[in-house]
Amino acid sequence: MPADFTESVVEDAALEWFRELGYTVLHGPDIAPDSTRPERAAYGDIILATRLTDALVRLNPDASLQAREEAFRRVGQLGSPSLVLANRDFHRWLVDGVSVEVLRDGEPRGELLHLIDFDGPANNDWLAVNQFTIVGETERRPDIVLFVNGLPLV
Repeated sequence: MPADFTESVVEDAALEWFRELGYTVLHGPDIAPDSTRPERAAYGDIILATRLTDALVRLNPDASLQAREEAFRRVGQLGSPSLVLANRDFHRWLVDGVSVEVLRDGEPRGELLHLIDFDGPANNDWLAVNQFTIVGETERRPDIVLFVNGLPLV
């Protein structure tokens, strides 16, 4: 193996591949909370809120503001104490949509909001971010995180 073959060579090649697939490619520090163009309020935030909010509007144009806010809240705060159950809920929401109940004209009504457009992939926001720092109990910096509509999926 050549001496100039480093981890960054692999990372750059992968980012170029994602770019060719249609992903927008950004550098994590450029969208960090303390950057000039932040896409999250804190390093502990893993969802890109504006991108998810925009997707909820774009993919669910007939949904009420209250329904979109409730879907966003649920996705952002998985309520299960079990990681297995939380992952199961999140998977169901990705595949089937988030079912919420809201008041419309004084009556409770159910609304189903989609997080991803599986029938029209071009309607989704595809983003690859390298060096995306996450600070929780420890600090992590994955080489590349793939987002769909602001949700970190890979």
